[in-house]
Amino acid sequence: DYIMNIDVTHIPYVSSLWYEIDYEEFAKGGHIEPCLFSNIDLSECSYTEFWNKTLTPFMGEQRALRLRSPLDRVVAALPRGATIKQIGTMSSRGELDIMRLVIMFSSWESVFPGLASIGWQGDTEALRIALDPWKESRNIAVNIDLGEQGVLPKIGIEVFSRWRHPLLVDKFIARLEEAGLCLPSKGEALRRWIRIRPDGDPFIQTLVSYFKLNYKDGRVTEAKAYLEQSPYIHHHYFDAYAR
Repeated sequence: DYIMNIDVTHIPYVSSLWYEIDYEEFAKGGHIEPCLFSNIDLSECSYTEFWNKTLTPFMGEQRALRLRSPLDRVVAALPRGATIKQIGTMSSRGELDIMRLVIMFSSWESVFPGLASIGWQGDTEALRIALDPWKESRNIAVNIDLGEQGVLPKIGIEVFSRWRHPLLVDKFIARLEEAGLCLPSKGEALRRWIRIRPDGDPFIQTLVSYFKLNYKDGRVTEAKAYLEQSPYIHHHYFDAYAR
């Protein structure tokens, strides 16, 4: 997949949009329908204001009508400290009746009762055990798909720490390889990516933004690495950037 992040100022309570294009679908030719994600800026509004002013134009009238009630139930059941960071459409997959929610949890321990409270029907204890090797992650975001009947079974857990030094990322990649979630060839490609030093502009950085563990049917089924090329300062320890 290829994702573009675009800052916007013309949509109420939205700070940026993310367009995700599926390369596999792109290769088939024809019309490409991107997935569209939106970061929510709750510093100036409540969830209710956001849904009322933005949900319908973002999701489309019919989809917004079907998903508003289950969305309200999720928001009402969010545990203290948890927030919805992002909403998205899964249009490129043909999933027109599904909304993607990215929920930020305040701590690792709060993830499992939090998922139960918003209506996820999976076994939270089995999930806790499956994710135990990754529990030291500082930034915890859970991707859920919301349908007309509520939260769907498959979920994704974004995991990463605040520090993105290549040696720390190397250790994370090695653990994914040991767990059978990363081929050695993919691991080597990731290690090369995080060591690219861009010519001419020391502030364009190549890094792994985060890893996502997809969980379904009682186990982690796959891991995804989200690579980033960013003008923002995420790490200060490369000598190439100390200029």
